[in-house]
Amino acid sequence: MEIVDRLAVFPTASSYTKVKCRLICARRGRDLLAKKVDGLLIRFRAVLLQLVMNKSRLGEVMREAAFSLAEVNYTTAIELLVELASLQHNFRVLDQVIKETNRRVNALRYIIIPRLERTLAYIITELDEYEREEFYRLKKIREQKARRRAGKSSHDLTRNPGHADMLDNTEEDLLF
Repeated sequence: MEIVDRLAVFPTASSYTKVKCRLICARRGRDLLAKKVDGLLIRFRAVLLQLVMNKSRLGEVMREAAFSLAEVNYTTAIELLVELASLQHNFRVLDQVIKETNRRVNALRYIIIPRLERTLAYIITELDEYEREEFYRLKKIREQKARRRAGKSSHDLTRNPGHADMLDNTEEDLLF
C-alpha cells in the first residue's frame, strides 16, 4: 500500500479552489511568521546587549558597594539586580517565543505547504484525466451517431430504390 502525503479530498473544481486558497493563506502565514521571527530576533539581540551591559555594570557597583559599604551603592546595586532579573525574564520569554514561531514556520514550510501543493497536483491530474476521458467519450458518441446516420441513409436507399435517383433509367418500362 502506497502512503501518499496529501489531503484526502475529492478532486473537483471547488476542492481545487479551496485547497488553493488554503495554500495561499499558508504561504502568507509563513511569510508573516518569518517577519515576526526577524523582529523578535532584533529585540532579542537588544535585550542580550542590555543584559551583558547591566551584568558588567552590576559587577562594578557590587565591588564598590562591598568596599565602601555605602547605602547608596547598595540601593543602586539592588535596582540593577531588579533590572537584570527583568531583562533575564524578557530574554527567556523572547527565546521561547522565537523557538515556537520557528517551529510554526518550519511546519508550514516543510509539512503543510508541500502537502497542499501535492494535493493541488493530485487534483489537477485527476481533473485533466477526467477531461481526457470526457473528450474520448464524446468523440466515440459522435462516431456512433455518424455511423448510425450513414447506416440509416444507406438503409433508406436500399429500401426505396425508386426514390433514390429519379434519373436512373435502369428499370424497364411497363407501358410500352
